[in-house]
Amino acid sequence: KDLRQADIEQQLAQGAPSWAEAENGRLLGVAAWLLVSSIRTERIQFAMLQVQNLNNVWRKTAFRQIMQNFEQVTSNSIKS
Repeated sequence: KDLRQADIEQQLAQGAPSWAEAENGRLLGVAAWLLVSSIRTERIQFAMLQVQNLNNVWRKTAFRQIMQNFEQVTSNSIKS
């Protein structure tokens, strides 16, 4: 038997919980699920942001190089 089944059997042996205790347990379970789901979503969003930041590294470097060498890039010798 797993621990969850043993816990259920123990609760049944002690008698059914009152309505208030059962409702409190459900509310606690929902709150716990919402918290875990929120943390999971935040973790996924953070990972996606990190991937986007890594993908932008070369763009930032290229843009910086163009801005530093703006006069060379726009000079007439290149246009000819």
